[in-house]
Formats: sequence, C-alpha cells, structure tokens
Amino acid sequence: TPWTMTRTTVRSQAARWTFWIVVLAFKVWVGFGGLRAMDRMLDDLLICRPGREDVRDMPMYAFGPTWDKDVIEWFIVLCTAFVLYITDTQFWFSLGCSVFGVLVAFQQRRWQVLDLAREDAVAKIPERFSAKVLPFAAGGDGRFSAAFPVIWDKVIEYMRYEDKVDD
Repeated sequence: TPWTMTRTTVRSQAARWTFWIVVLAFKVWVGFGGLRAMDRMLDDLLICRPGREDVRDMPMYAFGPTWDKDVIEWFIVLCTAFVLYITDTQFWFSLGCSVFGVLVAFQQRRWQVLDLAREDAVAKIPERFSAKVLPFAAGGDGRFSAAFPVIWDKVIEYMRYEDKVDD
C-alpha cells in the first residue's frame, strides 16, 4: 500500500478487538434468534420446504400445483431474511463505530465530559482554527491568526450561498 499503517499500542488493539468481538457476537446471537423466528414462521405457513420431503416422494411433489409455489415462497422468505441480516449488520457496524468514536473522543479529552458539555465551543473557533490550521500564519492579536477573519468570512459566504446558514 502507498501509506504506512498508523502504529498503535497493543492495549489499543486489544480494546478494539474486544469491542468488535462483543458487538459482532451480540449481532450473531440476535441473528440466530431471527433464524429461529423465521423457521417457526415457515412452520406456521405449512409450506413445503426443500430437504424436508423424502426423496422417494419427490416425483409425486415436484412441479405440482403447491410444491413449486411453496418452494418459491420459501426462497423469497429466505432471501428477504438474508437481505435483512446484511442490512442489520450494517446497522450494528454503524452503531458500533459511533459508540467507539464517542468513547475515543472522551478518552482523548481525558474523560472530562462535563467540561466538554459546558464550554462555549463556538467562541473558541478562532483560537482552535488558528492553532490547528494556521499555526504558521503571522500577526493577529495573540489569540488567533490575522488570516483567520478573511478565511472565516469566505467560509460563511459559501455557507450562505449553499443555504447552510442564514443572516
């Protein structure tokens, strides 16, 4: 690959692996519950399912008026359950990434969640933007870069153009 992988500590890797093992184990447990529910539902429908009939009886059932309809219905229910399982996996992945991201953000801020909730983050935009994006820009009043107001005006102008903010 053109990029080198970011080095992480063994503790961080273990935390990530443990987190994902727990999330996906819960997902598999819920998935098996869904399969059991689907199997009970198919039993309640009283439809023929491939593999449930005796092989000697297949010529009598095959392509009969109900067998092919039942097999098609069984196949559609199975495909629907598979699509729901895949989309459910995407949901659990997104939820897991969100939870893990919040935990990492709190950890990076040394678990000072109340300070994060009480601070006026909008008022600190000039200082933080200047420190992170414009650290080498000269001038300013000591708190933020002299280039910040010009750049910020362009950002706001574009956001107004896109109707992201109004006057």
